[in-house]
Amino acid sequence: MFTGNEGHESELLAPPLRPGGTIAVVAPAEPFRNRSDVQRGVQWWQAQGYEVRLADNIGERTAMFAGSPRQRADAINQAFADDSVHAIQCLHGGYGSTELVPLLDFDLIAVHPKPFVGGSDVTVLHTALARRTGLVSFYGPGLTQVARPDTPEMNQRSLLAAITDARPLGAMPTIPGDPFVRRISSGKAAGRTVGGALWVLCMTIGTPWQVDLAGKILLVEEIGEPPWRLDAMFTLLRQSGLLDGVAGIAVGELVDCDWSESRPETPFTLLLEDVLERQPAGLGVPCLYGFPFGHGLHKATVPLGVQAQLDADAGTLTFVSPALSATGGGVPVGEASTSTSSDSR
Repeated sequence: MFTGNEGHESELLAPPLRPGGTIAVVAPAEPFRNRSDVQRGVQWWQAQGYEVRLADNIGERTAMFAGSPRQRADAINQAFADDSVHAIQCLHGGYGSTELVPLLDFDLIAVHPKPFVGGSDVTVLHTALARRTGLVSFYGPGLTQVARPDTPEMNQRSLLAAITDARPLGAMPTIPGDPFVRRISSGKAAGRTVGGALWVLCMTIGTPWQVDLAGKILLVEEIGEPPWRLDAMFTLLRQSGLLDGVAGIAVGELVDCDWSESRPETPFTLLLEDVLERQPAGLGVPCLYGFPFGHGLHKATVPLGVQAQLDADAGTLTFVSPALSATGGGVPVGEASTSTSSDSR
């Protein structure tokens, strides 16, 4: 259970997903919409040689959620506790994950660390896991997103590499055929990675699992939020003091967030890049925009909680410490025990 606002001086590394291992699929927010998306994901994992175990609640319909908060939290606790499960992937995002945080057994999770993958609304679970256990987790696609007809191979390669290979992940990829990343503000920074969906990060403010950005490299992305709302979210983070010590910012895809004639507030609005030039650039820390993580077509799986280097002048984000344990067991790694390798894959 979440009992305090304590942070962790060490990162906890899970063992890699082993060949032939089992992936438990949990639904912390909403149930599946189309059964075919679930079956596509299951068949893709099986084609890679893995077993898939679906939580009982993924098809539950309690209002808009995949069962009650207790059902959803219990499924996650059970997946971590079960030694026959080797990795955990969320079904998808949606809304509702924040209800689960007080019901998660963080002491159990710390004893049974496993690669944990999810995006969007799952941001709150990544944040709580980091604050309460130090577990390095993975911001990436849900089961229903790994094998759609238009899923780029890059997404699948990135997911597999992230949760099976104990070496540092190296350079953040760019979109195949479109390597452009925009420098919003210059400079270099180093720190642990933290982040996810901007709106969900803002939802943690004032909670015991409030996101900690001090000395960190913040990774953010969003979908469907007009520029003025993005500006408001950055303002909230800044006025709450959370951005005071941030080391650098890497912005992923901001899908359907720019000015559009369909927006009711037009023409009196900011443009998307106006927001980035007003907000992250105004902090005086290095910032890059345009990495392929988040809600876009191209979804790299990125580790949260590892040491990284952001070089805005070179246009690179490099993950330099491992996200998984090379010894095969859950290993806490001290602040000073981080790799400086920049091998990319």
